[in-house]
Amino acid sequence: MLPRLLFLTTAAVAIAAASDTRPRIPTAGFHDPAAKVALDRLERSSDHFKDALDHALDKSLLNGSSLEDRLNQWANLLEDEIDTAQKDYNRVADSDDTDARARFADHWGNAMMAATAINRVMIRRGFAPEPERQWIDIRTDLNRVAQAIGKPALPDMTVVIFRPAPYSILSQDEVKHVIEQLRDASHRFENKLDRAWFVGMGPDQRKVAERWADDLKAATRQMLEEYKDKDARGFEFKLEESMMLAAGLNRAFETNAASAAPVLEWQELRKDLNTLASRFGYPVLPTFTRG
Repeated sequence: MLPRLLFLTTAAVAIAAASDTRPRIPTAGFHDPAAKVALDRLERSSDHFKDALDHALDKSLLNGSSLEDRLNQWANLLEDEIDTAQKDYNRVADSDDTDARARFADHWGNAMMAATAINRVMIRRGFAPEPERQWIDIRTDLNRVAQAIGKPALPDMTVVIFRPAPYSILSQDEVKHVIEQLRDASHRFENKLDRAWFVGMGPDQRKVAERWADDLKAATRQMLEEYKDKDARGFEFKLEESMMLAAGLNRAFETNAASAAPVLEWQELRKDLNTLASRFGYPVLPTFTRG
């Protein structure tokens, strides 16, 4: 019984220490006039974008696919998290509320995870003019806030034209090798994430990150099934979905220091996903040195 009590006490102290050392957003970031105006605009524009994206997806090749569902889900998440982040931002600006400061960090982190995933689909040339136009303005405002609070900006990515890949790419030895190890890699990563300690991530953001890790495992599993069925188009849809989920998770690891085990597993999983992405002409996930 004593060793168990000692373990629980040690864990409690470690968790408390992690909470105490959680990086604080600079106070000046909550008194930046441009950031406040940008957040006010985002509260409205994210709602309009959600509707425009839903309408465009209904008329796209993604209509009826799981990727359409994912994108609508992320647009809803973006809107919800921005709404909450804006309220907490104003509370901190008005009264320097410590709890509101922590909540803002979590909800802003979730909003940027969703935005990072959405940003990948917005690089399609001719995806849909209206949501593309709205997204440029949203990304500009997101980056304005990110700059004010000392967080990395969303990349203004080069437009990419996606073309269906020939099945011959799926039969390449390197692709086969990556596919064989991808499912196990995503499973190991999810398990390690469940046990990870994040210095800069609160409970609200951690909940979203864990759900995305589970979604990534499911997407890579389904991608493997499409590969076995020799369905090149279905495979590419699942690869694209996996890369969007991975982009959001990659940002979470970039902006939050974590224990070593999940970081090492993430680096291996990211390497495998980038190998597939490069073979199909997709933008790869950036690497970073934090964690």
